[in-house]
Amino acid sequence: MDEGEWISDVDTIHWTFLHYVKLGTNKRRWVESAGPGHDTASGKAFLETHKLRRGQLSGVRVLQIGIWGGWVVGGLDIEYVENYRPSTLVKSNVDVILDSAAPGSTTEIYEDASLNTLNSIERSRESVKSLEVNASVEAEHFVKVAVSTKIQTSDTSKETMQAKTDQLLKSGKKTKGPDIGPDSTGFQMGRCDLMRSSTGKYFLKFVSTQGSGWVVLKKYDGLIGAFDLSAGASLQAGLKHDDSEVGIRRIVGVR
Repeated sequence: MDEGEWISDVDTIHWTFLHYVKLGTNKRRWVESAGPGHDTASGKAFLETHKLRRGQLSGVRVLQIGIWGGWVVGGLDIEYVENYRPSTLVKSNVDVILDSAAPGSTTEIYEDASLNTLNSIERSRESVKSLEVNASVEAEHFVKVAVSTKIQTSDTSKETMQAKTDQLLKSGKKTKGPDIGPDSTGFQMGRCDLMRSSTGKYFLKFVSTQGSGWVVLKKYDGLIGAFDLSAGASLQAGLKHDDSEVGIRRIVGVR
């Protein structure tokens, strides 16, 4: 599927096993299996004669499809978000401070590059944790987690995905990152898209490891314009913030 495309419609017909399935995307592209039950006169007659069961979903975002059965497909287990309303892109590839390290301290990074990506995704989620976000925003976050990491699960619920994420980050092996000099501050940078949810709330969605990682700085003018999700960057570097525009702290100057 293309970028920004997802399965939004599902049409299935069951008897003792799965007779027919048709999948559609939000870009109105379709794929279907052969067999009785499609919207023809003979298919509808077959459906009525044999008392087959029809299942339909529309306007959803499918997160995962599982298949169950033996030598034939018995049915589908589908995880999805109802009434999915996609967020809109406000600005792409904005600089974001995900974490900071004080002068004279040391940093750590994961040996596994995918865990560094997962850690960055989780830190970018700080921009929505304080908001009353809808299920569509949660779905976008955990879809990003699933496709960017090694998480494998048949349950894509928010609780399960969060538990898997926490487990991976807790068990991941770390190695030494850059040392922070006594007259410097460390910043863990990331690239995110600034998004607006269907309810009008702004949040940041991690998009790329390019330009990500720890940087050690003595002067901070280059950070002006970046969003700041760290807890201590403003204290450690004297950064001035403003959150009046989108409700997320953004660096507007240096004291």
